[in-house]
Amino acid sequence: MRWRPRLRTILLAVNLMILALPLGGVTVLRLYESALVRQTESELVGQAAILAAAYRAALARARPDATRAADYGVPAAPEWLPPGERWQPRAATLDLALDTVRPRPPAAPESAAPADPAAVAAGRELMAVMQDAQAITLAGIRVTDFRGVVVASTGEELGRSFAEREEVARALRGEPVSLLRERASEAPRPPLASLSRGTRVRVFVALPVLDGRRVVGAVVLSRSPRSIGETLYDKRFHLLAGAGLLLAVVVLMTLFTSRTISRPLEAVVGQSERAARGEKGAVAPLARPITREVGRLSEAVAAMARTLEERADYIRTFASQVSHEFKAPLTAIQGAVELLRDHAATMSAEERDRFLENLA
Repeated sequence: MRWRPRLRTILLAVNLMILALPLGGVTVLRLYESALVRQTESELVGQAAILAAAYRAALARARPDATRAADYGVPAAPEWLPPGERWQPRAATLDLALDTVRPRPPAAPESAAPADPAAVAAGRELMAVMQDAQAITLAGIRVTDFRGVVVASTGEELGRSFAEREEVARALRGEPVSLLRERASEAPRPPLASLSRGTRVRVFVALPVLDGRRVVGAVVLSRSPRSIGETLYDKRFHLLAGAGLLLAVVVLMTLFTSRTISRPLEAVVGQSERAARGEKGAVAPLARPITREVGRLSEAVAAMARTLEERADYIRTFASQVSHEFKAPLTAIQGAVELLRDHAATMSAEERDRFLENLA
């Protein structure tokens, strides 16, 4: 017997596909939102690497005693010392689904000790470059000395201590750090076409500035990733095309359901209506019932129609035979009655008795 799917299997498959459409959309949006965060992280890592190299070069020029370079800064933790290879790529690792979103950092306090003079001079050299870069990248940029004191900033934190901040404290041990923090803002969400970011998280990247095996400072960058709403707004025409594709999928699913369920049932109903009008041989098993249940229904209706036709033929034959058996004696009786009616007066008593006996 040819295998056919069950009706409930088709209905389950259709319902699962319908359920998968919104779930798949939510999953895709969540993955895309994480991709936006990682994209922001990658951009900040690249900018931090350039600023770290520039700060290291400016610091070398600003230090008055280059012979003491081996004693400047703090030792980097052995596990974070870079390998001896030239290429040291750093991949983006942040994930909204896995990484904890930390609260906003507290306000930076004034530093108890002044910043290192050479670091201040190097930071002053970088300030103009950082301001120009911020106008393009929209990132907040801070550079600290090896004690965590801000020596260059695109904000107003000069001279304040970032040493207690997690990302800075870890970077000053030689660890490259990326983390997420809450971005609390009292301002209403900006329009979708605005340059302002409407997300509620901010990406922080802290990169240690290494000079050999010692940490001589840290570069901290932060920026809010693009919101999913802004990105979807920019991709609205592509999304409309995707919506059209989903609509086409729904239409195809409807046609598939109609073909597998409705059309075979309509064929069975049509055969039944023809049989009800008296058409003989109108009901036969469907050649392509598609589903097992419709196939069984078609075969059952065809068997029932054959049984009814056979019984109707039997009754018709029986009635014909009974009619034939009654026809001869009735004809004889009719003839005898007609003779008695027409010639009873001229018949003898013996002839009338014979006819009456035949009738009896």
